[in-house]
Amino acid sequence: MQEVGTARPAVVYVLGPGRSGSGVLGRLLSTIPGSVFVGELRRVWSRGLRADRTCACGRPHATCPMWSRLLGPGGPLADGRRAGIAAIQRRVAPERLGWRVALARRRLVEAPAPGTPEGRYLAAYAELYDAVARVTGATLVIDTSKSAADAALLAHRPGPPTVLVQLIRDPRGVVSSLQRHAAPRTTLGRRALAVRGSLRWVAKHLANEALLRRAGPDRSLAIRYEDLVTDPRTAVEAVAKLAGMPAPAERLAPGVPIPVPEVHGPEGSRRRRFEAPEIVVELDARWHRELAPVDRWLVTVLTYPLLRRYDYPVRVPAR
Repeated sequence: MQEVGTARPAVVYVLGPGRSGSGVLGRLLSTIPGSVFVGELRRVWSRGLRADRTCACGRPHATCPMWSRLLGPGGPLADGRRAGIAAIQRRVAPERLGWRVALARRRLVEAPAPGTPEGRYLAAYAELYDAVARVTGATLVIDTSKSAADAALLAHRPGPPTVLVQLIRDPRGVVSSLQRHAAPRTTLGRRALAVRGSLRWVAKHLANEALLRRAGPDRSLAIRYEDLVTDPRTAVEAVAKLAGMPAPAERLAPGVPIPVPEVHGPEGSRRRRFEAPEIVVELDARWHRELAPVDRWLVTVLTYPLLRRYDYPVRVPAR
């Protein structure tokens, strides 16, 4: 990769609870010409670039064509600077309860002062986007960090407006995926995870809705996961239009292999799911048969108002 240009890139920032399909959305959006998908970029500070993990492209960070440039002397992620921003991030954009911070910050009318913690964090994030664009040659950076606290600040990033995409998935599918991922050993553990996951789903989407209202329809969009995987082209073209980018030339359709560019996220998946040069988009509906009836009832009751607002059926037969 060679450094090209100094213009600030457009940014698409994806919001939503974990296990909502943001990896699929990010890879589909990376088919937009001139874009680069960087996974959950905020993890470079919140979790660090751990020695036992690689870039999402499969290479060690030290030899990845993107991260090796960003981590070098004078780069935005040089060791000393990274540690300082990590401490600020824990304060102004925490992993837990970040939605509460976002709700308190959503009415911010101008960028925070440069000397404040919020101003320093925003400047570091904006500098990282600029550096990613510079070393990759991209004009659009796709970030699936999903932090409402980040998004509330990035609305004031200098340069092209940050486009917010709220990704919504049926909460029963989210909870089932959480249970599959966490693998609690007891029924009580699974039930507790169902309750926590449901409440988190509601809180995050309420905060995300507030941020989208603040951004307005010219800079924000809500997409249901189920609509994304059944009609990926419509969703991708809508995001590209908001970001001022051309539509992808690839055939974007469910059930067929779609060529996708490399991902350069800070953490590669242990399943190596980002390293394949193509993806096949299919609806993940395992929750229909895997989610226990009691858990299904709990999730439906706890999320009912938003479940109906997002047009999900209350009763879904097990398959």
